[in-house]
Amino acid sequence: MCKTNEAPGPDGFQPDLEHFIRRGYLVIPSTTLPEVNEAIRSKAEAIANIGPEATVLLGDDCLPAIPELMNVLEAAPLQAAMKAVLGEDYLLHGHRHLHLSSLQEQMWHKDSYWGFRRMRHHRPRWCMMLYYPQETTLEMGPTHVLAGTQYWTVDTEGWRQGEDILADSTGDVSMFVEGSSAERQQKLNEAEQQLLGPSSSRVAALAEDVSLTVPAGSCVLMHFDLFHRAGFRAKEDAPTRFMFKFQFIRTRDPAVVPSPPGDFRYPWPESPHRLSSLLASKMELEADDGSAANPEDFCKRRRQFRHCDESPDVHIADEARSAWEELGPVLADVREWLQGLPHPCETCPESSEEASPEVEKGLEVLRAAGAGLGSDEDMERSHDEVQLVAAAYKLGRSVDRTWLALLCALTGGSEAVARAAAYGLAAAGPRATPALLPLLKHATLRVRILAVFALGESARPSHDALAVIEEAISAAPPWSMETANLLQALSCLSARARALGETGLCQRCLEIVLPFLLPSSGHNLVCENACLVALQAGELTGEMGKMVRHALDRIADRSADPYSVCFATEILRRQTWPERPMLDERSELLEPEEGPPQSLCSGHLRVTGKSLLMENLLQLRQGT
Repeated sequence: MCKTNEAPGPDGFQPDLEHFIRRGYLVIPSTTLPEVNEAIRSKAEAIANIGPEATVLLGDDCLPAIPELMNVLEAAPLQAAMKAVLGEDYLLHGHRHLHLSSLQEQMWHKDSYWGFRRMRHHRPRWCMMLYYPQETTLEMGPTHVLAGTQYWTVDTEGWRQGEDILADSTGDVSMFVEGSSAERQQKLNEAEQQLLGPSSSRVAALAEDVSLTVPAGSCVLMHFDLFHRAGFRAKEDAPTRFMFKFQFIRTRDPAVVPSPPGDFRYPWPESPHRLSSLLASKMELEADDGSAANPEDFCKRRRQFRHCDESPDVHIADEARSAWEELGPVLADVREWLQGLPHPCETCPESSEEASPEVEKGLEVLRAAGAGLGSDEDMERSHDEVQLVAAAYKLGRSVDRTWLALLCALTGGSEAVARAAAYGLAAAGPRATPALLPLLKHATLRVRILAVFALGESARPSHDALAVIEEAISAAPPWSMETANLLQALSCLSARARALGETGLCQRCLEIVLPFLLPSSGHNLVCENACLVALQAGELTGEMGKMVRHALDRIADRSADPYSVCFATEILRRQTWPERPMLDERSELLEPEEGPPQSLCSGHLRVTGKSLLMENLLQLRQGT
C-alpha cells in the first residue's frame, strides 16, 4: 500500500498549489548549498550523540543552535510556496523541533496544538515545514504522509490524548506500533480502515501512504492537519534520518475580491523557481466582454470553475476521480477562499427552487446520520467521514435554503455529524451568521465550540457579531479551553476585518482581547490566541493600540510562555513605532505579577533572555 514519493508536477518536485489542496503536501527542491546541508546535518548528529534527551532539551532552540537553518528558511522557492499557501505576511511560529528516526514505528496521527484540542481548519491557516538535511532513503525510516486526509478527522471527545491518533481494529490508541513487521503493517492497515469506513475501496487512492524519500536539502510544506507518522530504521546500524520541523501561520485572510473578476488565475509570486499551478493554467476562465457584469453568466462561470477538468500535469489515478468529485465542494471552497472570491450566495441570489439531486443526496445523508434518527453506531456503519464532510459542504454551498438542515445536525447529531455540520455551516458563508450567533449561548459545550468555529470561518465582521462573541467570552471560564476557542475564532474575524480594511473592527477586536494579554507562568493557549488576535489586527494605532503595545511589551519581557513571547515580539517588530529597548540577558526564571493560574498552564517554564541550549548541552556532557 505504501509507495515512494512521486513528483507532483512534470519537472520533478515542482511545487503545485492544486497538489497541496488535494493531497495536503508539497515537496520543494533544495537551493541550499550542499556544504550548508552537510553542516546542518553534522551539527544535528553532534547534538543527538550527546544523549537520548538532547533533542528534548534542545526543544525550540534549533535556530540559535544551528544558525545555518536560516539559509533554508530564506530560500526563494520555499518563501514563494509559503506566500502562495499562507499569504505575504505569514509568521514563523516559535515551536520547532529536531526529529530523529528510530527503531520504533509511529501510528498515523495529527499533531496537537501543543497538547490542546480544537477544531481543525480545512482552509490553510497553519502549515508545517519539514526539512531534511540529508538524502532520505527507505532504510533510514522516512516520514510518511497519508496524502489527502487533511479534511478528515476522528472523534476525540471523552479522551485527553493530545494528538488525534488513529486506532486499530481493537480500539487501541497508541503513538507507537508494536509487534513484528507483518503485525505492524496489519495495524496500520486497520487504522486506515477505521478512518475510511466501510467504503474504503472508494477512497483508497485518496488516502495514500506516501514515504517522503527526498534528496538532501528538500523541504516538505504540509497542511498542519494531514495524517502522518515517522517510519522506522530498517536496521540498527542504518543511518539516522534527521528532520527539522517548523510551523507557520497565516496572519491575514486572502484579499477579498470586491467584484467578479474576469480572470481566476492565482496571483503567483515571482521567484527563480516560479510555481506552476493548475489554478494558473487550466482554471483560467476566459470571459467575453461584459460577461462579468451579468450575474447569471457569472454564476455559470463559477460552476465551470468548481468543476473544471484536471490538468494532465497532475498525476491523478482514475479510481480516485469519483471520490474527488464527491469532495468537489470541499476543494472548491478552499480554492475560492484562497482567491478571495465572495460566497456563491453573495453573487447568485438564494433560490426558492427545489434542491438539486446532489444537494438532496447530501441532505439525505445528514438526515439519516445526524438528525437524531439513529445511534452513533448506526451512523458509523452507514456513512464514513468523507461522506459526512462532503454532504455537509454540499448543503452549505447550495443556493437554496437546504443549508438550514445543518443546524439540526449541529445541535442534534453525534460528534462526527456535528463536526461535519460545523464545516458545512462555515461553507454556508455570511448568511449563516444570524443562525449561529444564538448558539453561542447553547447549553451544550460542543454546540458552542462548533458554532463559534463556524462563525470564525464564515462571518463577515460586524460590531453586532463581535458584541455577541465578547458576551460569550465573558460568560465562559476565563482561562478555559472554551475561551481559547472563542479567541481563536476572534482571530479569524480580526484577520478578515484587516483584509476588508475595517480598521474600526480591528480596534474592537483588540479591545476584547486586552484583558487576556498578560504574562503567563507557563504555556497557555488563551494568552497565545489573544496575541494571535493582536497580530492579525495589523497596525496598533491610537490609544487602544498603545495599551496593547504596552501589554505585549510586558509579555515579551516577563512571560514564561515561549509562544506568547514569540507572538508578542513579532507583533512589536512589525509595528512602525520606535524600537523597544533590547531585552536584558537575564537567565533567572521570571514569575509574573499577575496572569492565569499555574494550574491552567502546561508547567513548561521558559528562561527569558538568552537561550538555555548551551547550558543544557553542557549538563548532558557532564552527566548532570
